[in-house]
Amino acid sequence: MAKKNPAHMFRGKKRAYTRKKYIGGVPASRITQFDVGDTKADFAVKVTLSAQEECLIRHNALESARVTANRYIQTHAGRDGYHLKVRIYPHHVLRHNKIAQGAGADRVSMGMRKSFGRTVGTAARVNSGQQLITLSTTEEFALEAKEALRKSSHKLPTPCSIKVNQGYMAVLVKKLGLPPQDGFLYFVEEDGTVWKHQGGKKTIISKAKIEREEGYLYFIDLNGDLAKKANPQQRDSETNKLYKPGTQIER
Repeated sequence: MAKKNPAHMFRGKKRAYTRKKYIGGVPASRITQFDVGDTKADFAVKVTLSAQEECLIRHNALESARVTANRYIQTHAGRDGYHLKVRIYPHHVLRHNKIAQGAGADRVSMGMRKSFGRTVGTAARVNSGQQLITLSTTEEFALEAKEALRKSSHKLPTPCSIKVNQGYMAVLVKKLGLPPQDGFLYFVEEDGTVWKHQGGKKTIISKAKIEREEGYLYFIDLNGDLAKKANPQQRDSETNKLYKPGTQIER
């Protein structure tokens, strides 16, 4: 398989090159599915992945991000419990002037400046703040939808932000009546109440209860949404000692 060219060769917003009827030999795009899951259902929660910088996203990076998000949410919500939509299309055609490399190619290895080149792939032109992927699901799998898009963001060449658009998370956090955050995260304790951890001190923020799943840490992130991640440590109910989940000896 041919080696991929470094990203800096195509970095930046240049003039779009999209008239494929005048271009010969454009490679086929890897991404062919832009809507996955149940496309007709009306889900209550919508989670959106947005780009923070303008860039070019190649077609194979888009497909990798789609597969990553789809595989994660499908294992939790099932085939009909979500709708994943890729909101950008790789119109822009990438060009590269290939030059001789290796032993005996010293005379031609410099190449020609600002050469036109041959087509090597396609990419999507993305602006700062543009929406990339939208994942809709039920309230039950809202946290899993955020985690799916977080995993898929690692496949893209730009920092990304994840927002829950007026869905379950925003309503739930609003019901708690939390004060604005002052740089410290709010954690949800085992009894479901919300506490602020500031150094070695803990201050209760809300006595309203949040349902928790065992084996996860729950907290209010800096966007004001409820988030969770796997708990790396748990306490033994008898000895009160910390241990890593999965390593405890059954009694």
